Amino acid sequence: GKTLAAEMRVEPTEDGIYEVQLIASGSDLTYPVTIDPLTAAQWSFEPSSDSFSLNAGNSVAGCNVNGDAYGDLIVGVPGARRDSGEVRIFLGSASGLSNTPAVVLRGFQTGGRFGFTVACGGDLNGDGREDVLVGAPYYDENWNIAVDTLANNADRDEGAVFIYYG
Repeated sequence: GKTLAAEMRVEPTEDGIYEVQLIASGSDLTYPVTIDPLTAAQWSFEPSSDSFSLNAGNSVAGCNVNGDAYGDLIVGVPGARRDSGEVRIFLGSASGLSNTPAVVLRGFQTGGRFGFTVACGGDLNGDGREDVLVGAPYYDENWNIAVDTLANNADRDEGAVFIYYG
């Protein structure tokens, strides 16, 4: 029942992998000590839209896409734009995550559900920044963009993965 000064940090290790550190301090402690730093959200994202079923946050990932040593947040919104989908990238800084996405990646195929999955792919091209992987499970290879429909009765929903370099 005693409140301690505590904080949570995400720090890169020497191998480039991020680890979560819980740091607490106090005196006259009785062990075991229970640390619960997640009692209230420090940041949230809720898209403002009249649309239903945007599925914002269906998939989220943490990366350092701009190489500045601060963690960035990748948020999939596969239901945006008539299920074409979006991915919103919020940059981190010394003061925390931005409330406004720095980048919005947009799917171009109605129903493709771009952003259904997102992941940090590491530094795939060796430029010192982590890269973003985006899944679109209902993407169709033979989509006719001009008329927004499937061409030549081709197979449907092959799916795709897109890579965006940080």
